[in-house]
Amino acid sequence: MIRIDEGLFRKAKDLGLNISKVCENALTRAINALECAFLQNNCDKGGIGTVGSDKWLPAFPASRGRRPH
Repeated sequence: MIRIDEGLFRKAKDLGLNISKVCENALTRAINALECAFLQNNCDKGGIGTVGSDKWLPAFPASRGRRPH
């Protein structure tokens, strides 16, 4: 269980976002960035918040497979 601002939660739901997947993707990127910084490895150069790969994108059923604008 996680706590999310209610307004943010409602907006995400209204947009059709898969909140679990968005959170999972964000945590994966944050952990990867922190581990890379800590270990100083040659990791993904995209960094947190970069929209350079589809891995960043959450499941977005409202878009039917297309990237949201």
